[in-house]
Amino acid sequence: MSLRMRIVAAYMKRTSHPILSSAEKTAAAIAEPKKPHNPPHEQYQVNHIKVEEVGGFPVYSVVPATDESRDTPRDIVVYLHGGAYFRELTKNHWGMISEIAAAGLKVVVPVYGLLPDHDAEDAYPFIREVWRRAAAEAAASGHTVSIAGDSAGGGLTVGSVLRFAGEDTDELPAPARMALIAPWLDLALADPRVEEIVPHDPWLHPTGLRVAGEAWARRTGEDVLTAPLSADTATLAAVPPTRIWSGGKDVLHPDSTAFAQATGCELTVDPDAIHDYPLLPTPEGTTGRAEVASWLSAPGR
Repeated sequence: MSLRMRIVAAYMKRTSHPILSSAEKTAAAIAEPKKPHNPPHEQYQVNHIKVEEVGGFPVYSVVPATDESRDTPRDIVVYLHGGAYFRELTKNHWGMISEIAAAGLKVVVPVYGLLPDHDAEDAYPFIREVWRRAAAEAAASGHTVSIAGDSAGGGLTVGSVLRFAGEDTDELPAPARMALIAPWLDLALADPRVEEIVPHDPWLHPTGLRVAGEAWARRTGEDVLTAPLSADTATLAAVPPTRIWSGGKDVLHPDSTAFAQATGCELTVDPDAIHDYPLLPTPEGTTGRAEVASWLSAPGR
């Protein structure tokens, strides 16, 4: 673990961990007003960014600021951000999004509704429409559309892809690729290995995550949208080429290993890294961001 990672871990131990280790504090945090989700100013110096409204929610489009026109057709990546379903996009999310765009891709970022006012059943129709539009745009110019997400957004990514497949319609094609960063795939964190990791995770804690997870799935139950790990083998056959990045000191790590075992997808593990490490301002994060962007932009997708 790098010195920078140790510093970030210590910061999370003082800030996020005390909230997520308490059901009461997590419930209070869920009820707090949401922070701004807009991109940091520096993102506009390296990217062309526009925002539109789809179904009453913002959707950002990010392309690299190069000599090419901002409207140049490109392969597209839809990115779903994490935040335990109650926190907005952060500077770290925008850093990951910018890295993907810098690889020559267009990144579409839907700002889905969060707890306590929204839940999974609110999010899906919005994400479905964003995906339908992105897929149509890519197909019209002979390009591909992939999907990516981190943490809670990673779980929503997998759940949405499985629901797309279940609808069995040409307007919701399978992603060319799926990139998952520390995905939260079991809202109940029922894997017994989770408790073994709890003492080593400075950021997340099952107590608070379960509060948020139960609220997010309040109208959904064991549907694949919120419980993708419960999907049967036939349903999981719809999973596209996928790669996961996970840190060993993350209570969500068992989700990643279980999903990789169930689907045969590629799993990249940094055993000493904490949650969401590719998004962090650390050497491990720099490497992880580059790997995610390179994999999503690789030829022959």
